[in-house]
Amino acid sequence: VVFFALPLLWLVLTPFTPNPTYRASLSGFTLDNFVALVDNPQVWPSIRNSLVLAGGSALLVIALAALAPYALS
Repeated sequence: VVFFALPLLWLVLTPFTPNPTYRASLSGFTLDNFVALVDNPQVWPSIRNSLVLAGGSALLVIALAALAPYALS
């Protein structure tokens, strides 16, 4: 359980630390990393592209999965 919980703890704590490292630290709490993320002009086009790709892939999978029973019957 420890080998599973420690990486998850690090994953939750690291974005809120003022100086992210490979160590999990409880010192300091800041949202500056998220402010820097939102202020980055390359973030929103990247998120849009990811959503378009994920949505197109999901629609393609649904369309092919809907046709599969007819091919298998």
